[in-house]
Amino acid sequence: MSLLRASTNLATRTTPSRAAAFAMSVRNYADGPSGGSAGATANAKGWKQKEQAHENQYFAQAEKEKLKKLQDSIKKQREHLNE
Repeated sequence: MSLLRASTNLATRTTPSRAAAFAMSVRNYADGPSGGSAGATANAKGWKQKEQAHENQYFAQAEKEKLKKLQDSIKKQREHLNE
């Protein structure tokens, strides 16, 4: 019997002590202070308001940049027409 085959056979054998050790390694987590509701932070009113404000700020900045590009484009076109 080769060494690989011997190590595979030892690893796949389950003895009562190995099975018990494996069963004891399972973790049980507590529900937590919020009663176990998943995503409690993301559902909080303050978090939603903060996220909404951040999104509004991002889109306002993006709109300003687009407007600036359009104004520059119009300015270049007028300069070109005046030549």
